[in-house]
Amino acid sequence: MKLFREFKDGVFKIRNQIVFLLFFITVLPIFFVQMYNYSATNRKLQMKDAILLEDNLILTTSLLNNTLSAYKQLFFQLATDTTCINTVTQMNEVSEDSVQYLRLSDVMTTVIRSNMMMRPEIKAVGVISDRGSAYLYAEERESTESVIRYFQENKEALKEQVMTSDTLLFHMISVDDSSYNEKYPCFFLANRLMDYGNLKVVGALFLFIDPSKISREINNPTSHTFLYSDKLLLDGTDHLVCSRDVPGGYAFSGISEYEDINLSALEDGKSMRQGDYLFSVSYVDHFNLKLLNIVDYRLLHRDLNTLWLRTLVTILLILIGSLFGAFFLCRGFVGSLERMARRVDQVDEEHLNISMDINCRNEIQVIGESVDRMLALIRNLLEENRRQYEHIVEITKAACEAELKSMELQINPHFLFNTIDSINWLAIREDCRDVSEQLNRLAYILRYTVYDMNKVVPIESEIRWLLQYLELQKIRFDHSFSYDVYIEPGTGGLQIHKLLLQPFLENSLIHGFEGISWKGKLGIRFQMLGREEQYLLICIEDNGTGMTKEQTDTLNRFFWQKTETFQGIGLSNIFYRLRNYYPGHRLMVTSARGMTVFKLFIPVGEMEGAHVQNTDRRG
Repeated sequence: MKLFREFKDGVFKIRNQIVFLLFFITVLPIFFVQMYNYSATNRKLQMKDAILLEDNLILTTSLLNNTLSAYKQLFFQLATDTTCINTVTQMNEVSEDSVQYLRLSDVMTTVIRSNMMMRPEIKAVGVISDRGSAYLYAEERESTESVIRYFQENKEALKEQVMTSDTLLFHMISVDDSSYNEKYPCFFLANRLMDYGNLKVVGALFLFIDPSKISREINNPTSHTFLYSDKLLLDGTDHLVCSRDVPGGYAFSGISEYEDINLSALEDGKSMRQGDYLFSVSYVDHFNLKLLNIVDYRLLHRDLNTLWLRTLVTILLILIGSLFGAFFLCRGFVGSLERMARRVDQVDEEHLNISMDINCRNEIQVIGESVDRMLALIRNLLEENRRQYEHIVEITKAACEAELKSMELQINPHFLFNTIDSINWLAIREDCRDVSEQLNRLAYILRYTVYDMNKVVPIESEIRWLLQYLELQKIRFDHSFSYDVYIEPGTGGLQIHKLLLQPFLENSLIHGFEGISWKGKLGIRFQMLGREEQYLLICIEDNGTGMTKEQTDTLNRFFWQKTETFQGIGLSNIFYRLRNYYPGHRLMVTSARGMTVFKLFIPVGEMEGAHVQNTDRRG
């Protein structure tokens, strides 16, 4: 009886009556309206899903056609490149292990890079000449190992297949191939390489492409249909090129999830329902490919049901929370929130001394005190960062000054030059003109080297020093080598940092020409590259003993990624100087017996100076 009376008294309290009234005039009507809305919307969506999915398939097909058309255009751009055709023609006339072939390979590499630079999905480009000489350009990475192995193992069959076909071939490397890599599937385009000037077939061209870009386009993870649909691209033999979950290379009939689908029963652009799946197919304009769209209605409806259920639960929770909040939130609570929000809104980098000043006995006060502590911590961290930054700047400045001072103190220039001048006059009195001439060269080199070590000078000045240096080295090595310096007209006025090339020259003279039985030859070339001459190319090559592939790979990794340690002091110093002076530079090394080439590309935008006409200088 006591509990009943307490319940009866509670029912007639005004705040509880308001709660009951609001519940029956808001919560229940909204609940029934939402249920009706769900039923009607579900029917409408089911009727329109098929139309929308078919439209989506049409748009995806159009996008896929554009991508494949771009690949075809890229292929024919390379196939009609005059330099590429001439290089392959010359490959037919030389041996694969000759120096001429290596030079032709370098030319082919440059052509391929210039055409494929903006296409990271192009994994490799292969060429097989009419006489069977094979060349493959591919970065040595994990993603290209299977492509390299496939090309090497099947080059004879590939040549036979392409040479007997008049059309552009599309071939997916299938799972049945020994070089197939499920992690990195790949397909290639191939066609005969024709010299249209002489109307002669000179070889075959292969373009290996990673289908992941196509996969992202047809199964876009950001698309609303990604979770409940799967678009599969199939080639003419019904082998999978790419899909959402299954890697390319598998036969469609081998996919257990879709083994009941009869591809021959599907019509272009028409949908067919089978169980919980909706199928539709669209034929692509290129390479006899077809795009199969599979929609899982279970996932589609599950998402819809979950959405409506969450919406209904959210509305109920909001209404119930609003009812209770209206009776339990006091004015002080709301006022504290508003005051704290205003103060937080005033906080920025210049105003970190603001206090929340919350005076209430609930969690709002705890939050306000936490915000005050956080602001104090931020102020302390900013001050500590400022002090550390100033300390680092001071240390760096002191280290640079100490390093420069150390380099200046390594030699007393005045004593050295006075001594050389005294020896020079003695040589003149003794009629030793050759000795006097070499001393003058040595004095010039030392003055150029000692003063203003990191000064920027015109290329012409660097060349004058370089010629003096090489003449002295010829005397030192008993004229066992010759040199050839070429400066492209208009580049002599560009300014570079002093002594940038000396370690490369020393590497060739000391290591390249060591122990050779033939006369050494050193070539230095300065020229502009790029459509708008945005790069200065400095090329240094010698005909010395060369380096091993491991040494070349180590050097290239060191200069490109700094992923290897390197013991050479001169080349290590060059790396750090180039990184500081020209952040956008590129340095490549190629080497074989009888030919080592260092190619340094310096962005003109990172240099200073004007173009001045210059002429060739020979030594």
